[in-house]
Amino acid sequence: EKYMYSYNYRSGSHAFFRYDNAPDPGAKGVKSFPHHKHLENASIVESAQIDLSDVLNEIEKMYPIEDKDE
Repeated sequence: EKYMYSYNYRSGSHAFFRYDNAPDPGAKGVKSFPHHKHLENASIVESAQIDLSDVLNEIEKMYPIEDKDE
């Protein structure tokens, strides 16, 4: 059972996104509160509770592997 989580995807000081369920005052207006996602542009959007595998799948979709035969 998960109580608190935070999944961050970043490179150096550049944050691509972060999922968490911290009681962030900036996320109180999000319907899925306390679950939310911080985006690159500093906005906060809805998010269901997720697992590490979901985060890894999202990252893989950001960088599709090109077919080597092309």
